[in-house]
Amino acid sequence: MQNLLAEAGVASVAIKGIAAIATMYGDASRRMVADVDLVIEGDRLAPARAALEAAGFANVSLESHVASIGFSRYLHNYARTFARDGIEIDLHWQFGPRPPAALAIRRIVERSVVASAEGVDVRASGAIETALLAVHHALRNSFPAASTAKDAADLVMWWQCFGDEQGEALIAAALESGLASSLWALSRVAAHRNSGDAVARGLAAMENSLSRAERRQADTLRKFIEGNLSGDSPDDLTVELLSPAVFARSLVGPLLRVAGRRGAAAAGARPPGVRRPMLLRVRGRLERAGRISRELLRFERVATYRAVARAQSRFH
Repeated sequence: MQNLLAEAGVASVAIKGIAAIATMYGDASRRMVADVDLVIEGDRLAPARAALEAAGFANVSLESHVASIGFSRYLHNYARTFARDGIEIDLHWQFGPRPPAALAIRRIVERSVVASAEGVDVRASGAIETALLAVHHALRNSFPAASTAKDAADLVMWWQCFGDEQGEALIAAALESGLASSLWALSRVAAHRNSGDAVARGLAAMENSLSRAERRQADTLRKFIEGNLSGDSPDDLTVELLSPAVFARSLVGPLLRVAGRRGAAAAGARPPGVRRPMLLRVRGRLERAGRISRELLRFERVATYRAVARAQSRFH
């Protein structure tokens, strides 16, 4: 796939699952991969899209999705998804509306490495960026149990492979990027399930680097993550309501999506979406309001929701 893009003059870097296999696990059987995630420079999207579509990949992302992403209350990546024969490729060119400093695309590209995945050489994200992408991914999704367990496992493997040599550099990059508290929380959860010396040494180094306020936030994030992994599913909207500025800005998003659908329909690109009946929409809103009310009445949980909202707000 990288060769296909390279022929079109597009440099790409594998991240997440493929990068983890190539740089840490070494064997695809040790790490599940649902899709292929690649980073490209934003100005190379057009030739990348043309190359993939010429190879039979269909663009399955809505045009209006990217237009409204900056106004969304969710901490989305800027990405396009292409699919063919059950293979899904996600092209990323920006990690959230305000990306962490260490996850700027140019930096990821410049610090990428060549590694082998199943006997095939791939250009993959460097060690520091691979770890921070796992942390950012978990935080971006409000630490849901299934994907967070995978991200925590990747961090355990990271500390075992790179901790002694690059642990200090990772901590410095996390502090620079505003991800240090989330890195500590996720590493602490990982250490709870794997008491390897490498993870313990990384935690000790981080504890000496975090300020008192960062330590408090990190411990609150840890409690939130532990609750999720114990089956306490978070309600995303409850997190979002605790970031009022982000939520207010998100009200623009639906207007952009409606405008995008109308524009596409007028151009004959795709028919407008079918709206659900009014009663179903009202029922859905009442159910969601009920979930939020129940969560806000669990006073010990509110502080953890607020910590996640504040951590996410750094990148909105």
